[in-house]
Amino acid sequence: MDRRPGRRRLVHGIVAIGAAAAFGRAGSALAQQPRRLGVFHWENRKSFDEARPGIFRALAERGWREGDTLLVDWHGINVRSPLLERKAAELAATLPDAILTESTPATRALLKATTTIPIVTSVADPVRSGFAASLARPGRNVTGLCNQFAGWEAKCLEMLRAFAPRLGGVMLFYPGPASSEFARPFIDAAAKMGLDPRLSLVASIAETESALRQGIAAGARAAVVGPLELVAVRTRGQDDESMTKWLAEALPRNRIAAIAASGVIDDRFLLSTEPYHANMGRSFAGVLDKVLRGTKPADIAFEQPDAAHIVLNRKIARATGLDVPSEILLRATRVIE
Repeated sequence: MDRRPGRRRLVHGIVAIGAAAAFGRAGSALAQQPRRLGVFHWENRKSFDEARPGIFRALAERGWREGDTLLVDWHGINVRSPLLERKAAELAATLPDAILTESTPATRALLKATTTIPIVTSVADPVRSGFAASLARPGRNVTGLCNQFAGWEAKCLEMLRAFAPRLGGVMLFYPGPASSEFARPFIDAAAKMGLDPRLSLVASIAETESALRQGIAAGARAAVVGPLELVAVRTRGQDDESMTKWLAEALPRNRIAAIAASGVIDDRFLLSTEPYHANMGRSFAGVLDKVLRGTKPADIAFEQPDAAHIVLNRKIARATGLDVPSEILLRATRVIE
């Protein structure tokens, strides 16, 4: 055996280099293992369709190239479908490395299907929906983007009060029967502003008409229209979309200033507002990148929006007989003449 110190150091060095090279090859092979992403997407949903190219472009910049390092399994859904939970279970059964989705109904269905697969979503209020313990530390297998920011409800009510300075009561139209928690931020904000909030959980046009009649009789001159389009409510052939359409026509006729606050723009109303992420694609991709590299969703904070679209419909203002305050014109990001 050669006991020369220099010789031993040389041999040990060669062994160490060889081991490092082998480890590097193994690590490289692991890093090149493609990840599987299931996309549980609402078909023909404008917000997601617009964000999708940006999401995958930003993922590619981070090394996640579709068809190469990232295998994507697309699952088109309708959140109003009674088969939503079954479709969520079918996707979860394929055991993807992560799932990308949006909307409260889709997220709830996925969380029933799996408590382990990471879910990256975009929802209005993950805490009130019961998806997360807090925005900073979700604590479950879900994280992503929050579509409301602190004080948003008060800002909506302030805009309504600009149209009706002597505003006393405000009607809140939300889909029944289980939406009271989603309306809670508006109820609290109205109370703090000295307004009388009148919550109506409606499940048909007849109920909507009755609630409007009662609100007007009580002196309410403004209304907030919640996310009626997200809940499948069908009574005698009337669904949630027809309730929204009915309100869009009935509120101006009764000279009620109204704001659509469902989280998506609906320019059929006097005002419509939508908090948004300035670069939704990059925001989604940033969260997905962390998840795909092994960070637990429970430890990834929900990102909050950094801006808001405000659409003013001056046609509705004229039909309602309301003058448009200059402050609203200045804040509006789009004006329909």
